[in-house]
Amino acid sequence: GAVTFGTAPTFPSGAITNAYIASQAAIDYTKVVGERCNEVEAFADGVSIITVASRTLHVTRGTSGTQIGLDAFHIVAPTSANCTTTIELQKTVAASSAWASVLSTPITLTTTSVVYTRYAATFASTGIAMLVGDCYRLVITQAGTTTGAGKGLHISHSYSEAPA
Repeated sequence: GAVTFGTAPTFPSGAITNAYIASQAAIDYTKVVGERCNEVEAFADGVSIITVASRTLHVTRGTSGTQIGLDAFHIVAPTSANCTTTIELQKTVAASSAWASVLSTPITLTTTSVVYTRYAATFASTGIAMLVGDCYRLVITQAGTTTGAGKGLHISHSYSEAPA
């Protein structure tokens, strides 16, 4: 049934779950904080991984957010022992051109990395805060010979963002 409150009610955390929200509730997007994941095929299946120019990945549009994860895998492992692929996530703030890593440990793929297995980066601190206008980019660096480089590279970037 319907309940009317004289003032806005306060409920304990977790008291209202998905089952209690009507499917026709039409909750505005500005009230939803959700996890998102960008999937990037940096190099297609069979294409040798090379060092590339940085690639813009995300610009924070909401008021705030949190970095959740950065994962990568290759499809064919490198064949040369000196071939290493490094995937870095960097950030700059609005109106700046100074980029800095948000990772304490980037992703490094080598001949010992198992294909089709996700490898995760380690963020510099738990829950890297995202603010409106923050811009994030991927930096992919390939060391060693291109003939022995791995082939195919897939990257996943997860974050949550408050839209307003």
